[in-house]
Amino acid sequence: MAQDFGMTERTFEDRVFVGDHPPVFMSGTLSGGSHVSGTVCGILTASGYKAQLDPDEAAVAAQGTISMSGIAVADETFVIDDQTFTWKASRSTAGQVAIGADAAAAAANIVTAVTADLDTVTAEADGNDVVITAAATGTDGNAIVLTEASSNMTVDGEGTLGGTTVGRAINGSQEAACILYGDVDASEEDEPAVFMEHGVAIDHYLTWPDDITDEQKATAIAELKSIGIYVK
Repeated sequence: MAQDFGMTERTFEDRVFVGDHPPVFMSGTLSGGSHVSGTVCGILTASGYKAQLDPDEAAVAAQGTISMSGIAVADETFVIDDQTFTWKASRSTAGQVAIGADAAAAAANIVTAVTADLDTVTAEADGNDVVITAAATGTDGNAIVLTEASSNMTVDGEGTLGGTTVGRAINGSQEAACILYGDVDASEEDEPAVFMEHGVAIDHYLTWPDDITDEQKATAIAELKSIGIYVK
């Protein structure tokens, strides 16, 4: 018979943890927001602090946009990452971009050159614009160079990707890892808290993100189960 440490039920406020698996509660730190007992939390990668589960806080790739208002002049340049691209009447080798007949053609030719010459970014044309996206999600893409020295050409940002979309890394709140024990207000600063890290929890009493989807909730429940928290 499994040892239950004398605990078959644990009640706090109006929320109940029950079951054959003895509840284990550990102290920690709650970061961000005022949350009620039963709030499902993840663990922040950078600090190890707990934060409310946020399955939508996914990693994001940095993006920047090139806009063409016309065509460039031969031998003018622009730079993406470590590649300098040079405008030419036609492309004959790496690092060259065909000038094209108009802005839309120039944008399409940028995509052709970037796709052929770089594996650190991708390029997609939308009319006269080209969106340059870091191949890898996370903050590293924010350091990828994006500059121009060409007629009828502009780039957003301050010389690197991120002017269109700032790259963001996974912060740990995407994965369910524990359940908050007791109401805690960490809206002003990080606060000490206690978290359930093993046991059985009743779904009806748990607090999930307002906009969580059924699929995301099922994933979170599976994540909790993998570490010994069983949701009924």
